[in-house]
Amino acid sequence: MNISCAIRSDRCLASALKLYEALQGESHLSLNLLVFAADNSALAQSVRHRLGGLDEAAIHLHFIQEVEGVTYEQGCRDAMRSHRSNLLCLFYREEDQAFEQNLFEKVAVATLWIKDDEKDVISLTKVIPVTSAPNQLVGSFYTELGSALLDPLGFDHSSTFEAVQESLAELAEAEARSNASPTIFIDLGDLDPRRSDYDIARRLLQAEEYLSVAVFRSGVSPSKRIGSRIKRAATHFAPAMQRSERIELARELQGGSELNLEFIGLMAASAMLASFGLLQNSASVIIGAMLIAPLMTPILGAGLALTQGNRPLFRASLITIFLGFVSALFASMAFGVLFMVFREPWNTEEMWARCKPSPLDFCVGLVGGIAASYARTRSHLSSALAGAAIAAALVPPIATAGLQIVFMDWAASPIGTPVIGPLLLVSVNVLTIMFGASLVLWIRGMKPDSVASTTHPWVLRSFAFLILFILMILIWILQPK
Repeated sequence: MNISCAIRSDRCLASALKLYEALQGESHLSLNLLVFAADNSALAQSVRHRLGGLDEAAIHLHFIQEVEGVTYEQGCRDAMRSHRSNLLCLFYREEDQAFEQNLFEKVAVATLWIKDDEKDVISLTKVIPVTSAPNQLVGSFYTELGSALLDPLGFDHSSTFEAVQESLAELAEAEARSNASPTIFIDLGDLDPRRSDYDIARRLLQAEEYLSVAVFRSGVSPSKRIGSRIKRAATHFAPAMQRSERIELARELQGGSELNLEFIGLMAASAMLASFGLLQNSASVIIGAMLIAPLMTPILGAGLALTQGNRPLFRASLITIFLGFVSALFASMAFGVLFMVFREPWNTEEMWARCKPSPLDFCVGLVGGIAASYARTRSHLSSALAGAAIAAALVPPIATAGLQIVFMDWAASPIGTPVIGPLLLVSVNVLTIMFGASLVLWIRGMKPDSVASTTHPWVLRSFAFLILFILMILIWILQPK
């Protein structure tokens, strides 16, 4: 096991060496002392003096200083990466609590924050999990210390400190005859600083009556690590939005995602104009229809809702998108009925072009969503052009489906499938636009109200359904006809 210990004082060093002594039987132990001081400081000299005579091959020194451009958290993270450490140990000291808490929250690696009882670095007899049983990494750590893991008390992140305190008091009476006080353990998992179990953990560390406490947080998952790297790389090209800009954009998207008569009217007018262009094989008229379609805002609103975990906004956006689709479909059907009064119906080249979706159409929606959401977050760019790109992917296929329903044209041919083809094209474009918009808004700093909101089951289910539906359409498109 490769363990890194944060050393801020002589007392932290004493605790780290006690931990080393307790784990000396572990043949693969490697202890890295991360000393937060200058190489020539009094603490550095004390550390070197205390290490005299110990196995230099198993203990490594690393001095970390806060210099311009490099914080303590970055230095700690880099040192752990260079030493390939599995676990960071922090030793609680009241005077260094703010420093330790900062490392615990921001280093984002597997971290064990320990308060020892001055006699043993950690109880070698019993460990009482408060919220859950320790995960595999911490479980092996305690096993190597020779500790026995008791059954967890069964509290979760919604529990109160008073309830935990009461249960621990009852347990202390039962363990009164034990020679060593048991260690109180809390596994916070993927840390959310705003959760109540983290508050309970900090209060247990601060409480004088609890001599031995250990709080664990897991490291950042690979998916989140990749996501943070993407976000950092993106900020080099486009800095994150200011708070006032984020608030203003969220307000605009929320207002524009609410259903109103203007939206229905513009969608109907756009669909009728697109229907005329489709029947006349006129690309210029179709482009004109794209320019008046107001579909961009509610789709971006749905993307923002997924990014922020905003369920009411997501519901309102979906209702607006659906009723806009229905109004455009019925408007194009009405135009088709009017057209049949004067002429015989037929499918033009522009209509057939939207009856056979291809994998390239997935890129149209994705790129359109990315462009539209990025333009919306940059005040100096025109979001109207990106909105036209979104309308290009949606309004003409809806109008095509409406006309073909009225024309009673259902027969599939090698050049496309009427009605079903355009409707599938609309569906995949809405979903890919929503996905691309959600990604860009997340990168541009549209953060959720809380960490838990983006891991809520409905958000995960929505993303799963979105991806599943896209894959199903892709399979249908690729199957041999």
